[in-house]
Amino acid sequence: MVDELAADFEARATVVAVARLSELSVIEDGVIEYLPSGATRWVSDEDNAISEAFGVPRNPVSILVVGGIEADRWLGSTPVTDICNPLDEMLGLYE
Repeated sequence: MVDELAADFEARATVVAVARLSELSVIEDGVIEYLPSGATRWVSDEDNAISEAFGVPRNPVSILVVGGIEADRWLGSTPVTDICNPLDEMLGLYE
């Protein structure tokens, strides 16, 4: 789902997947399997610093950040329309 979202919004937004609590080789395998389009940027959070900074209690979580400020958050598996609609609205404000 994240990769589809990234591909759909690629020209208008950057989607970053944060992989945490795993070794880099495991993360890289997951990137190949789950992010095949190349549209999703990813980062390893092996030391959990990113998750702690954003107050992420568990995976998966989606956070919409606009201008460095958190605009919305979804915990757990979320239907793509629940993310696309607010993202579309937010991006419309900046076009």
